[in-house]
Amino acid sequence: MNLFFQIKSVEYNKTLFLEESLKSQAMDLLIDKNLLFLKKKNIKDLFFQNQWVKSVVLKKKFPNELYINITEYYPIGYYKEKGKIYLIDNNYQNSVLLKDIDLRNLIEFENIKNTKELKIFIKKLNNHKSFLSKIKKIKYIYNDRWNVVLKSQKLIKFGQYNLLEQINYLKFILKDKEIKLIDLRNKGQAVVSYGK
Repeated sequence: MNLFFQIKSVEYNKTLFLEESLKSQAMDLLIDKNLLFLKKKNIKDLFFQNQWVKSVVLKKKFPNELYINITEYYPIGYYKEKGKIYLIDNNYQNSVLLKDIDLRNLIEFENIKNTKELKIFIKKLNNHKSFLSKIKKIKYIYNDRWNVVLKSQKLIKFGQYNLLEQINYLKFILKDKEIKLIDLRNKGQAVVSYGK
């Protein structure tokens, strides 16, 4: 057994969703192993058991340390179902909320039957980051029909036509702070309502 370059210390970057039990298992696999003959694939496969893990990079620090840099997917929103809260990450996978996370900065999704449709809608909105950051809630109505509630409590009813066109209408309409409802369901027409 080679006594040189045996791992004595393993460090991690800060992670939000990685379970401590996986870190503990990794420690069992790594401590006293040789840095030169490290089986990286086995370690990476262990961490990829967690759906939030996007990438794993192992950096050797000679003579006896290992640094593990884990990049996680991040939550973009959440939905509630049967008394539980589910997070949806930026890879459009969902999981039960197990940790105490501040949901105020996440989008609430409602009536989501299919994350594939949600992914398409969000990806289109991603081209308009300033608009996306104003969204509080997205509700699926039916095929290509979405209602969006902004953080300012304005309700927007999107139509089943070009989303870019609708967002361009909104850039102009949203300048009026008194508007509470914007109905874009009919192409070429915007119906607005004012509230108190």
